[in-house]
Amino acid sequence: MPFFAAIDIGTNTIRLLIGNVGDNRINDVLYERRITRLGEGVNQFGNLRDENIKASLSVLREFSLLIQREGVKTTRAIATSALREANNANIFIEKVLFDTGISIEVISGEKEAELTMKGILLSFSNSSIMTYPSFIFDIGGGSTEWILCRDMHPVGMGSIPIG
Repeated sequence: MPFFAAIDIGTNTIRLLIGNVGDNRINDVLYERRITRLGEGVNQFGNLRDENIKASLSVLREFSLLIQREGVKTTRAIATSALREANNANIFIEKVLFDTGISIEVISGEKEAELTMKGILLSFSNSSIMTYPSFIFDIGGGSTEWILCRDMHPVGMGSIPIG
């Protein structure tokens, strides 16, 4: 069964999940998390700071080695608020691609809310708890996503730049 990798590049934390899909669920093989504070200062100054870029790049180099070691077939790296907001995000994205081969996709706040919802709903797919209306919040380092669900279907969702 092939392995897949997902990388979440957040404002404060970078996460790696390597797994495979079986029985309609993700089977975790490896999970890593590192705090790099990539987006520290973006709200005040508009740019990623050099030291945070270096720390985040170092973590992504490490994750790239883990991905290679595990023989991952496909990798998807997404970035959220910090890279949505930073004026110099493209510099970081280019460095990561050059140094690691990892291509980063910067997603919108609405896409971030959608992915949050999917992850949570899949976690509760066999539970009667999700038959009730639900209001889900994902408070991140740079933004907060919200999702209103009824019967496991979104009624509304959005993102606000407060984390």
